[in-house]
Amino acid sequence: MPCSAITLSLATICAVVSVALLAIAFGTDSWQYIKVNRLNIERSLARSDISPAEFDDSGFYRTRTKGLFRICYPESKPKGGR
Repeated sequence: MPCSAITLSLATICAVVSVALLAIAFGTDSWQYIKVNRLNIERSLARSDISPAEFDDSGFYRTRTKGLFRICYPESKPKGGR
């Protein structure tokens, strides 16, 4: 039964590696990088129904990275909640 011992050892090593990779994936904040060109949006702000206060307070109009649990704003944080 040496084949069974090798298979069990290989499966154990793969399980440990997969748990480590899952921990890294859950802990990272850089799953998605969303780049927003605020200058182009500011130019078209006069023609849209977005208020300047909403533009400044909303995180939707800012460059950000999104992880599973967190959203990070590398350039500047929005004044509003999100």
